[in-house]
Amino acid sequence: MTGFVSNSIVEQIRSTSDIVEVIEEHVPLKKSGKNFVGLCPFHSEKTPSFSVSSEKQIYHCFGCGEGGNVFSFLMKFSNVSFPEAVTKIGKRYGITVPTEVHGSRGKSLYSSQADKKEKYFSVNRLAAQYFHQNLFKGCGKPAQDYLHKRNISSDSVKKFQVGYSSKSWDFLLTHFRKKNVAFKDLEKIGLVISKGSGTGYYDRFRDRIIFPIIGLDSKIRGFGGRDISHNEKTPKYINSPESVIYNKSEILFGFNIAKESIRKKGFVVIVEGYFDLISLYQHGFENVLATCGTALTTRHAGLIKRYTNNVVLLFDSDEAGYKAAARGFEILLEYGLNVKAVDLPKNMDPDTFINRFGLAQLSEKIDKSELFIEYLANKIVGKVDLNSLEEKLRGLSTIIPYLAKIKNSIELSEYIRKISELFQVSQQSLQDQVKKKLETKKTTIDSNVEVKTKKKVSDWSERNLVRLTILHPENIEKVKRKIDSDHFSDGILKEAIEFIFDMNIPTEELSPQKIVELIPIEEVRKNITELLMETIEFDNPDKVLEDCIQSILKKAKQKDVENLIKQRIEAVNSKKVVEFQKLDKDLKDLQGV
Repeated sequence: MTGFVSNSIVEQIRSTSDIVEVIEEHVPLKKSGKNFVGLCPFHSEKTPSFSVSSEKQIYHCFGCGEGGNVFSFLMKFSNVSFPEAVTKIGKRYGITVPTEVHGSRGKSLYSSQADKKEKYFSVNRLAAQYFHQNLFKGCGKPAQDYLHKRNISSDSVKKFQVGYSSKSWDFLLTHFRKKNVAFKDLEKIGLVISKGSGTGYYDRFRDRIIFPIIGLDSKIRGFGGRDISHNEKTPKYINSPESVIYNKSEILFGFNIAKESIRKKGFVVIVEGYFDLISLYQHGFENVLATCGTALTTRHAGLIKRYTNNVVLLFDSDEAGYKAAARGFEILLEYGLNVKAVDLPKNMDPDTFINRFGLAQLSEKIDKSELFIEYLANKIVGKVDLNSLEEKLRGLSTIIPYLAKIKNSIELSEYIRKISELFQVSQQSLQDQVKKKLETKKTTIDSNVEVKTKKKVSDWSERNLVRLTILHPENIEKVKRKIDSDHFSDGILKEAIEFIFDMNIPTEELSPQKIVELIPIEEVRKNITELLMETIEFDNPDKVLEDCIQSILKKAKQKDVENLIKQRIEAVNSKKVVEFQKLDKDLKDLQGV
């Protein structure tokens, strides 16, 4: 979208939408006091530090510092422009968003960002076409042979747009040079790498089978490459680096193809590799997604939850596969998803299993898959000596943190019964340990948010003045008459108050979330959302505001006094009598002597 949205429509959607409702579609939230908390979708964490205020219609993460309102959340989460975010939220609330097309006299920041992304998507599309065509040329014969050896059909090659990058160091560079595409743009989306000398570029993908990584919107975000050079020093798989259009924490391979099948069948199978997914797809499993070397993230979990609540993990049977499944389960469980796991035979991966044993046997395995806690418990029991108290306790200590994450009390009770039997301990003792873990977890969450909210130690009067000015915009003119931004000692708060003073918007049209949305400097915006999310209430806000004004003025006066004393001493040392007398008079006037 390259248009812009009228202010009246933005205002209508801002006042109609509820940030909690919008965010809850992507992030599970729990009520905590006046606010809602959950795991931050913008960084990896185990303890919730992401807080959303229904009252102020803003969010802030006390872990990574991200903050904003409903529009900025969707822009960040879905990697879309401002007009796209407004349109999506408007659609959710039944508000049609007409857009006006820009003329030739300049475009907004949002539209220029959208145009840049579209340019990169276009380059990736051209690259994918070239890789795919190259697979069927003479140089692609080794890649064709390898795909045949892996039982990948020609239909699958077309369906997944599989391609091949030649051994040449400038195979792709040469192609795009003819199309007049800037090499800098190729570098920004990871297709080429800058030489160490800084005097040129070379192809990132060389002698590799190429898999385009496609988003839910069917746009090519990046590429994965499987090496076929047989060079032991070369990584077997590489992916595009993260860019403005590719974030590995929010992309799962095959989602664009599998989404409708996932919704229809009511569950999703998650595998690790490109070949795992394509092999399953060829045999009739269309509701499959692949992580492709990336650990499951909260963003992945949020995307999956849009289509189903039921997940089957089908990972390699080795130790790495088991650990990846355990990490994935933890993330998925936090999102309230029902997770099962398939236990494949030793030294097997999904691709090998289905090609050796066929559809029927894998279907049976999936149908009989265990709930993940049972899968985990059986794996651990098989490794410990239950006659050894030390080993038994070590095994249970691995399982208890997962039990403590289960929110359904009936489900938890059943797990405790089964696991206590497996480990030959009483249900009560296991239940007590889970309860203790839950209490520890709650204390950690509360203290974690509390510590993070207290990390700022800037002047209380400056902090509260900015807070009260944003929460009560009718005070802006009053504060502006009495305070100058130069009176502030905190640089971020100074920039914030300068912005507030310079806003040419009637105070009755202002709200905390609108002010947050309009702050142009990201660092300032993040600090302000943190400030506003602090749980501080005042019995008499007007009196507190006046106290803040007087405190800031007093400190500003004290600073002026100190400066004059310093200048007066310098005048004495320099024997500047006239200057000293003037400074001395100014000092006495300031002190009221």
